[in-house]
Amino acid sequence: MSVLRNLPPDWARRLQSRVSTAAALARERGRPVLSSLSIALASHPSDANPFVASAARRGESWFLWSRRAPRPFRVAAFGAAATIRVAGGRCVVEDAGGRVIETGPGGRARFAAVERARAWLLDGAILEGRAAGRGPLLAGGFAFEPGGGDPEFPAALFRLPGVMLASYGTRATLTLSALVLPGTDPRDQAGALLDALRDAAAREVSGDAAPAGGVHIDVEPDPAAWMRQVEIARRRIDAGTMEKVVLARRCRIRAAHPLDALAVHRRLAARFPSCIHFAFGCGPDAFVAATPELLIRKRGLRITSGSLAGTIARGRSPSEDRRLARALIESKKEQEEHAIVLRAIREALAPLCAGIDSPEAPRLVRLENVHHLHTPVTGTLRAPASVLALAGALHPTPAVGGRPRARALRVIRGLEPFDRGWYAGPVGWVDAAGDGEFAVAIRSARIQGNEALLLAGAGILRDSDPIAELRETRAKMRAVLDVLLESQ
Repeated sequence: MSVLRNLPPDWARRLQSRVSTAAALARERGRPVLSSLSIALASHPSDANPFVASAARRGESWFLWSRRAPRPFRVAAFGAAATIRVAGGRCVVEDAGGRVIETGPGGRARFAAVERARAWLLDGAILEGRAAGRGPLLAGGFAFEPGGGDPEFPAALFRLPGVMLASYGTRATLTLSALVLPGTDPRDQAGALLDALRDAAAREVSGDAAPAGGVHIDVEPDPAAWMRQVEIARRRIDAGTMEKVVLARRCRIRAAHPLDALAVHRRLAARFPSCIHFAFGCGPDAFVAATPELLIRKRGLRITSGSLAGTIARGRSPSEDRRLARALIESKKEQEEHAIVLRAIREALAPLCAGIDSPEAPRLVRLENVHHLHTPVTGTLRAPASVLALAGALHPTPAVGGRPRARALRVIRGLEPFDRGWYAGPVGWVDAAGDGEFAVAIRSARIQGNEALLLAGAGILRDSDPIAELRETRAKMRAVLDVLLESQ
């Protein structure tokens, strides 16, 4: 696949003209101006991984996103025209060279901080193409906790890619974006984008993994300690302070050789085709997932969310699988857990919507490793709002936190012996119109060199069986663990 072969003859001239216009406006206003050009392509590739592979190997930032429903949508992007980063009490906007060009408050209001920074970037922007699947996107995510994360994946991190290939249904576009600073030579800025695109097209590589070698696996807490935590949580629920809390376990994998995040993403997408797949990386390090859980999707005033709660492992035979699926549907505990999540989502969205709809009974979702209960939630907003604001209103749902939210989070902080990082946080994208989608980052892994961290949780209720909940964490963990070990 070569993107260059699908471009119209005048694309380089159009890019140069757009960047020159932004440069003139930047000089006039005395502040950076975003320039973005979207070009329709005659066709799009079936596999976008090679488009970003060379960038990943050069140590650049990159992003992959794909989903099949309700309509296929895929993004492959690299480079950062601008970066929004929230860590501690500060939100900063950085240019392509990593220089801080704008600051603001961060802290607990990190969703609002990212939205303010997004508005600042778009102020006076020279854009072409705002329809779905076109135009610049901010891609990134949030840690589970406002103070969580690490230096590479902090409390919030979003990048506006310099080069982005997107396909929506049968349409495909290439979007080239630059944040033009006052005094910048537009020929240099446009030339840098052209060079990046040509280099990616000339050096596309497959992203297939090299063998990881011997692997060492550590899981914390150990089964006995985790089941003691479950008992503590059950006692607090019995005391009437909570309805539900989600407790997680963490698995650390150490391989003899560096792990290939692009290959992990490819295998996750192949094994779990009905999920949302994403990878958000910088060089060889990345956060990857194949998650079945949509937090929020917004297009115009229409929104979609859903309750995904209630889980049981798949059976080893068709008859056992049917028996387990029936047991999940008939389980009072699993139905109660599902209802708690659904009620919280509806309550969070109700003040923002003119109407909310959801089926009366959940349906069964079958993945390769587990069955889930799922109820979709749809609605119409009363007034325009950014998908970032909606994600902030919903996160964390009781599917990954608990209810009441504040008490459940205090219990999680007191019992879990680690920071969740981006696990169970919202990861996704938002476009220039404020539309976009965020998934809940479960079935995920943080890949760094020859190490990977993956987490899995289980919802604890009054009548939870600690052994059954332990089995649930193992079944969920296997989804990513098996993929990481496939090269053995």
